[in-house]
Amino acid sequence: MDKYIIFLPDEFVSIRKCSLRFSKYSKLLKGLKKNGIDYVCGEKEKCEKLRKMKDEKVRNFDTDSTLTFDFETEPEYNKLYIHLCGTLYFSDDNYSRYRMNLEKELLLLLSGYLGAKEINIIDNKTVNDEMNVSSSVNVECATNDVAVGNTNNNSQKLSIKETYSLKNQNLLFVDNMDEFKRCFFKKINSINPNYSEYFEICSKLVLFTSKRFNLRMLSYSYNLEQECKNEKSIQVKTLLYNYGIGLEYKSSLEVNTTQMYEVTFFEDDELLFYHIRNENIYLDKFARLRNNYEIDKKIMRRDIDEKWGGYANDIFDEVINYAKDKNKYDKLKEWFDSDVNNRRILLGDCHNIKDERDVKEWFKNKNID
Repeated sequence: MDKYIIFLPDEFVSIRKCSLRFSKYSKLLKGLKKNGIDYVCGEKEKCEKLRKMKDEKVRNFDTDSTLTFDFETEPEYNKLYIHLCGTLYFSDDNYSRYRMNLEKELLLLLSGYLGAKEINIIDNKTVNDEMNVSSSVNVECATNDVAVGNTNNNSQKLSIKETYSLKNQNLLFVDNMDEFKRCFFKKINSINPNYSEYFEICSKLVLFTSKRFNLRMLSYSYNLEQECKNEKSIQVKTLLYNYGIGLEYKSSLEVNTTQMYEVTFFEDDELLFYHIRNENIYLDKFARLRNNYEIDKKIMRRDIDEKWGGYANDIFDEVINYAKDKNKYDKLKEWFDSDVNNRRILLGDCHNIKDERDVKEWFKNKNID
C-alpha cells in the first residue's frame, strides 16, 4: 500500500501527456514524486487506482473491507492522504489525531484483557500557534494573493480515571503470547478490523503487551503523543501553492497533545481465582445458572426485598434434565414418590448448588446412582 498519495483533478491528465517539458505543472508532478508521494491524475485513473489498491488489500490481508479516506469511500482532490493501517487512509490534517485515537483504544482494550485494575489518564494539551497562510490563484497570467496571520496560546489539562472489575474475563492465563493475540483479536476485530494490523506496526503496544504477559508487571506508564507537524504535508502544500492551486503553509504551530496512562494491574492470584470461575461458567451449565442466580438475588434484595432468599427453580429444572441425561431419572422419581416433601427438599438444596460437581455429590448423598 502507498504510504502517501494525492489525487489530482482531470486537468492534470493532459499535462502528463504534454510534450512541452517546460510545463510548470510537469515540475509539480516531478516534485511530488521526488518527495515520495504517489499521485493519481483524473477520475478514470483514480477509479483504476482504487480498484488496484483494494485488490492488493484483499490479496495481502485476506479481507474485502472497503478502503476509506477520512472514513469516506471517495477521496478528495488536491489533498494529501497518509496510510495509517489496514483500510484506513487519513488526510494530513487528520492523520495524527486518528492514529492517536486508534492506539488509545487498543491500549485500553489490551489493559482490560491483561487484568487491569485501574487506569489513571492525564490529558495535556498545549497550543502555541503562530501561523501565516497565503493563497495564490493564477488566472490567465494574473495573480491574486491573500495573506492571513494569527497567533494564539492555549493550554488544557484533564484527568480521567477508569476502574475495572475482577469479574471481567481476562486472557492472562492462555499458553503463550501468540495464543493471547489470537484470542484477543478474535474478540475485538468485530469492533474494528484494523486493530490487529495497527498492533503489529506499533512497537510500543507490542512491548507493553509483552512486559505484562511475560514479565507480569504490576504497573506501567504509557505515553501517547500527537504529532504537531507533518513534513510531508508542508512539502505538498508548498508545492501546490507554488503552482497556483493551493495554499502556502508557513507556521510555527505547535500543538503538543500528550496523554499519560498510569495502568495498575491485579495480582495474579486474584485474577486466577476469577479466571477459573469464568472458565467454569463457560463450560459448566450449573455454574452459569448459579451466576445468574447470584445476580438476580442481588437485584431483588436491592430493589424489592432485602430478605429475598433467591430463585432456584432454574437450577432445579436443570437437575431434572441432568438426571434424564445420566439415566438417573427413574430413581429420582422413586425418591420423589417416596415422600411428598422430597421435591421441596431438592428445591431447597438447589440454593447451595454451585456447579456440576455439587450436583454429582447430591445424587451420591441421596444414593441415587
